[in-house]
Amino acid sequence: MTVKQLLMRLAGMVMLSALPPVWSMGAVPQLVQKDSGVSVATLYTGYPAIFWLDNTQVVFLGFDGKTYRLSESGVKRPMFRVHTWNTETGEITVGAEASKMLCVHAGRIKYATYVLKGGRYAEEEMQWFAGNIGEEREADRALEGLTASDWETHWPTCQQVKQMPPLPTWTEGRSIKRLLPEHGFLDLGVLRGQEDEVKYYPLGAGKDEGIVMPFKKGRFSTVTIRFFPFKNAYLIESSHWAYVKPWPVDFPTKRLWWLHPDGRVEEYAVPHHTSYQFYYASNKGWVFKSNDTSREKVGEAGLYLVQGEQITRLVSAVVSNPAVSPDGCRIAYRHDPHDGSTGYDLISRITLRMIDLCEGGN
Repeated sequence: MTVKQLLMRLAGMVMLSALPPVWSMGAVPQLVQKDSGVSVATLYTGYPAIFWLDNTQVVFLGFDGKTYRLSESGVKRPMFRVHTWNTETGEITVGAEASKMLCVHAGRIKYATYVLKGGRYAEEEMQWFAGNIGEEREADRALEGLTASDWETHWPTCQQVKQMPPLPTWTEGRSIKRLLPEHGFLDLGVLRGQEDEVKYYPLGAGKDEGIVMPFKKGRFSTVTIRFFPFKNAYLIESSHWAYVKPWPVDFPTKRLWWLHPDGRVEEYAVPHHTSYQFYYASNKGWVFKSNDTSREKVGEAGLYLVQGEQITRLVSAVVSNPAVSPDGCRIAYRHDPHDGSTGYDLISRITLRMIDLCEGGN
């Protein structure tokens, strides 16, 4: 069922009950939107690919639309480089070549690229670079005590897990989700447990001081846990849907939770649809993206804003890798027109864009 069909169904329910509309598509606000004009890479699903340095600058892997390298097998691949886009001035700074993986945190950057052999990508060999942005150097694996296959990254900090402060010994054999080091971690129970009780352990908490969470293991997404500085809390998204008020009867919803560093939890019910993927938070309301396309047309895919009982479509495109600025006002995202174009022409037209929810709106 599409977004439009759900709206029509809901409108019919409201008419029959003779009640005023409780959910409607809002008028598209005149928000500030900008296009960097640079093609942006998409990385592994579930991992971030676009990062805010502050409330104006965005770091991403960009492609100039014309420079390619061949792999050892002869496959033509776009050559991506680290780009920094100032969304205020429009200035773009182009940095080092980086063909795979990207992580940015607190002014530091880490990325990987294929090793070059005879000017071609050796697809099975990677080099890692890390350091302050603009000053990164090839990472010394031996110095960091890691093997070639042992590069597990803690994405919120871009650190290798083995470099982080050790967990309490009692966590051995348990499923642990690390948050920012200054906040602690989630204990999801034994490694092979199903729907175990989840506890949050703030920094310095003892084994018996865990705070029981309102969600259980297997019932929420650990991959999409994100920290939003403007809220000073983690957004946790249910992996299941249900029928939860205040949304109308028979309308599917899913739960979102704000987890605060002190252990407080806020719970919300938001509209759900099988094509909605991942919720985000902004200073103006909840934001979700839909991938509900129609063959070669964009269909109802896009970026949507949820405010109270109203949903507004902000962007009409296939959106991926949305990233929210620290102040919760701006969203940078990968914009795919999905208009039937194919091949390298389409790659050059999938660009990084930004929408400002706090400027120019209603």
